[in-house]
Amino acid sequence: MKTVELMGLIGAGSVSQSLVARMPSLHVQLGPVKSQSYATAKRLTRTLCSGYPVTRYAELEMCPMIWVSVPEKDLRRVIADLAEQTPIRQTMVVLCGTERDSRWAEPLRKRGARVATLNCIGSCKHGRFVVEGHPETVRAVRKMRSEDGHKLVQIRPAAKALYQAGVYLITDALRPWVASSMDALRAAGFTRAEALAIVETFGTESLHMYGKAGGKPWKDGRERALYAGLEDRAQALRSSHPSVAQIYSEGLRVTLDYFEKRKPAVAATSSNAAEEGRLTPPTAVNQ
Repeated sequence: MKTVELMGLIGAGSVSQSLVARMPSLHVQLGPVKSQSYATAKRLTRTLCSGYPVTRYAELEMCPMIWVSVPEKDLRRVIADLAEQTPIRQTMVVLCGTERDSRWAEPLRKRGARVATLNCIGSCKHGRFVVEGHPETVRAVRKMRSEDGHKLVQIRPAAKALYQAGVYLITDALRPWVASSMDALRAAGFTRAEALAIVETFGTESLHMYGKAGGKPWKDGRERALYAGLEDRAQALRSSHPSVAQIYSEGLRVTLDYFEKRKPAVAATSSNAAEEGRLTPPTAVNQ
């Protein structure tokens, strides 16, 4: 009978809401679970219905693969403690849900660990993930994700910052624009429900339009209309809603400037593509 090698877990924070809680393939092989205390580790094993609690990092030595799911603020300390207190023999280490890339775990890599990072794309419930790091560890993670029926996209370690920037631009960085849009619509007389419906409608349409047109500049007529109404609308907002006026005027200027700067690049790309008969696909992300 084949012996199943047990995997280790270092967990803290809301592990029950993390991606490791949605990995049946990990639960089947989960062994030692380390946390900030034995009691916490014991609660984690009960939550995951697998594994057994341990008190020392050294007890993870037997594991060929160690999963780390801790809050970002604790990650540096956990990496240092794991590297110092656990013998590393090409151990595969997966950092879950971190904004950092695998190169950041230098103490572990210096000891010979094969480090990778794994993040949910959106909600973990959707079953889509992005991975980067050591090729052997990435292959092992891909196999486990496949067994769980999940989709995995691999990127280069250096591209992790680009991925995070893309996520923040469409989430946290977008919230002031959504809030300002809601404020302007409410001030115009719409109820909150009506304003939210308008924001959702135009937001969805904007995404669909981008899917069709990409980063192509606007038609000249649309651009002129935006410039023409910029100051009038901003002036109308300044007296009653100065914060909305600032978001509107500065944001629209940034948007117009963005597309203005893209004009030559888009034109050159289109010209080259016409000569070659095709567009060259981007290479930053690979499967």
